[in-house]
Amino acid sequence: MQDEKPRVLIVDDSRSDIRIVNENLKDHYTVLAATSGQTALDVAVKNPKPDVILMDVEMPEMNGYEACKKLKSDPSTADIDIIFVSAHDTVDEILAGYEAGGSDYLTKPIEPLELQTKIKIAVNNRKKRHDISNEKITVEKIARTAIDSAGEQGVVLEFFRSSFLPRVRSR
Repeated sequence: MQDEKPRVLIVDDSRSDIRIVNENLKDHYTVLAATSGQTALDVAVKNPKPDVILMDVEMPEMNGYEACKKLKSDPSTADIDIIFVSAHDTVDEILAGYEAGGSDYLTKPIEPLELQTKIKIAVNNRKKRHDISNEKITVEKIARTAIDSAGEQGVVLEFFRSSFLPRVRSR
């Protein structure tokens, strides 16, 4: 249904951080939460899928980079934008987020308006990718129909050609 709010999955082992982000997003988004990388993987594959994932880096068992790599390697979740939200603010950490497959990186404490803007951009990008994918499917169907039709027309033309052209007899 198109009137539904976009879905944002917050992945953070800090329940208080989840609450803070949730308060900033709940009016415009359907907010889901996971407190571990593995739970994020489990939630992300369920339908309807999240439109964007906010991923903390530092979590027990599986850090955000590992979770991101797994999400990006799964064809069913590879198109979900992942925005890292972390207290790690070094260039190496930020680059590691991009290398893991993240589409953006915010450092804590986050500015609510910046977060909302980045989520909006990620949601719009995902919608555009889906629209392009749907257009591609439509174009492929049209092309297949045209090819099938051309093949059928070729058979009909060959039939008419062989029916009405004088036959050449070999001597």
